[in-house]
Amino acid sequence: MTVTRRQAQELLETTTLPISRIATLSGFTTPLLLRQHFTKTFATTPTTYRRTFRHVRGDSEVVVV
Repeated sequence: MTVTRRQAQELLETTTLPISRIATLSGFTTPLLLRQHFTKTFATTPTTYRRTFRHVRGDSEVVVV
């Protein structure tokens, strides 16, 4: 897994930042590229991953960085 995908994964898990901002912070030029790379690696979209991760942890509040 590349650093950019790991960074995006961490931001999805720990922040409420918009996907477009996470894409930029993770080094992707567009949110679409993030979605394509993320879906290829995790077999789910970034938005679905975030929802699933929050549900599993039971988080009601997530820290915004």
